[in-house]
Amino acid sequence: MGGVERYFKKVEKALKDAISEDHTPRETAFSAAFSAFVALLPTFGFGILFFLVLFKFFKRLNKVAVIGAALVFNPFVLYTFYALSYTLGRLIVRSPPLEETFEQALRTRAFEAIRTFMTGNIIIAVTVSLIVYFLVLKAATISE
Repeated sequence: MGGVERYFKKVEKALKDAISEDHTPRETAFSAAFSAFVALLPTFGFGILFFLVLFKFFKRLNKVAVIGAALVFNPFVLYTFYALSYTLGRLIVRSPPLEETFEQALRTRAFEAIRTFMTGNIIIAVTVSLIVYFLVLKAATISE
């Protein structure tokens, strides 16, 4: 079994585990969507700490759904979303294309690069979160 196939089996198992927990379909869907949103934001590794704090205060969060979504949006996947975020932000903000790499632009034109990136990132994070919400809600409702 290849690495990609193994990865998708883990995601499928996490989804089944999340649905089988003692939560309503809406709670499971919200948990997965919210964690997808946070995972897509550039938290620089602090997303996990944020989730731990949330678990402490919000007992109805489906921990398996949160962790499952965090596994789906791992650093390898996030790099693609971050590239898409900057590209989408550049189209919306209408900033000129960078003549240097993104890293060089951060040093020379930090505000413009961050604004461009965050514009696209927020749009992508909200869109993906909504998609995750409705997909997990549908799956949880069907399996109920």
